[in-house]
Amino acid sequence: MAKALTVKDLREMTPEKLTAQIADLQKDLTAAQKSLADQSLPNPRVISKTRREIARAKTILNEKKKEEK
Repeated sequence: MAKALTVKDLREMTPEKLTAQIADLQKDLTAAQKSLADQSLPNPRVISKTRREIARAKTILNEKKKEEK
């Protein structure tokens, strides 16, 4: 799983790095969901935390896109 980043860290990233971070988080989310289906996920809260991190990163990415305009 990707390292949890703070909002400050996300804001310092370029839009390209944010897009890559979102892709990594989505891969982690898919893996966690598969593990949950196999009943091998020890902590199901990982899924909700990852979803929140994805949403946080997408929000900051959209803010950066609006700033560019």
